[in-house]
Amino acid sequence: MHIQASTGSSVTPNNTYDTSSPHHPFRIRTAKNEPTEKQLMTFMLAPKVKEEFEKFCLQLDEDPYKNPEFFYKIAAQKLKTLLPKSLLDSLEKMSHGQEPGMILIDGFPIDSHIPTRSDYDDVIDRRDNKTHVSEIAMLAIASLMNAHLHSNPKEQQGAVVHQISPTKTKYFTASSQGAEPLIYHVENPFEKTPPKLVPSWNRLT
Repeated sequence: MHIQASTGSSVTPNNTYDTSSPHHPFRIRTAKNEPTEKQLMTFMLAPKVKEEFEKFCLQLDEDPYKNPEFFYKIAAQKLKTLLPKSLLDSLEKMSHGQEPGMILIDGFPIDSHIPTRSDYDDVIDRRDNKTHVSEIAMLAIASLMNAHLHSNPKEQQGAVVHQISPTKTKYFTASSQGAEPLIYHVENPFEKTPPKLVPSWNRLT
């Protein structure tokens, strides 16, 4: 199973589910079919989960974009001690192709400060001028689901975590760097090993 992760902000949600929660929900979905409301599960994490995991991440002197494998196991071990068993069980079921079709997690570990277009227009500059709590948490989720990290050398310098946020030059496009709504779509279907699961952290701006 391959997994493609993304983080950032978007002007409009790209599906029918409400992602406007002030808790900045983390979402993981199947890469092919749009899940029904019946297949959707929502979890609310206690504040201490974010606090303890953020503290853990800030103690590590590694870059998840340069060495994602470093975090693949070590971060998963930490996150596993913080997440409720019901969520861990749901992640395991999803990793085997079972329901739920989408999981929303409120209170997921994120960075305290996220640069915006007013700080840097280029998404790579935004990525490199912040802490990487969100990315490390997503790598941990991938490990908990026994997923292979998926990357494309032609996209965002081959990073396994993509920045999905509008830029000036592509603002009016329906793309990962545009503000036009993205319809529910199959993720990278023409690649040799397309991802089966897509986790993302969402913030509306």
